[in-house]
Amino acid sequence: MSVTSKYRKKPQGPNLRSLLDYFMALLMIFFGAVILFPEEILGVDYFKDSPLVKGTMKWVIGILFILYGLFRAYRGYLASKSKIDEDDA
Repeated sequence: MSVTSKYRKKPQGPNLRSLLDYFMALLMIFFGAVILFPEEILGVDYFKDSPLVKGTMKWVIGILFILYGLFRAYRGYLASKSKIDEDDA
């Protein structure tokens, strides 16, 4: 067995961690947008009679969802970038 065949790289598939992070980021950003603008997106304001999601709290929850989605997208970007760096080494 030669040295080159021993260390030959196997074909790698997509990085599942980064794909999951991107998917979760899209979900979180979508849910944040639905909380902030339910009538424009869904056509009905489901949070109209909710005691928790009213006024300022509605904006706080929606913005937190969007920020968490952006964080998950960034984490997915770092995971895919580290996978690319590992492949180069």
